[in-house]
Amino acid sequence: MLTLPEVILPLVVAGELLFGAENSSRPLQNLPRYLEFISTCTVVPLGRETTSIYARTRLISCLAVISSKVMRG
Repeated sequence: MLTLPEVILPLVVAGELLFGAENSSRPLQNLPRYLEFISTCTVVPLGRETTSIYARTRLISCLAVISSKVMRG
């Protein structure tokens, strides 16, 4: 019998997967699939400092995308 290895996801990765599902062109089809996948994984929490750094990094990347779109017109 084939056994799959344990998949470990940081909490932020699980959140990004759900964001991608919700933000996709087919959220009603994708969200249940992503939720099912995540339920088979071990989701590990992150410390407060890591989550703060992630939030700032995500904000900077979003602002860069917006700025790029504005500059292109």
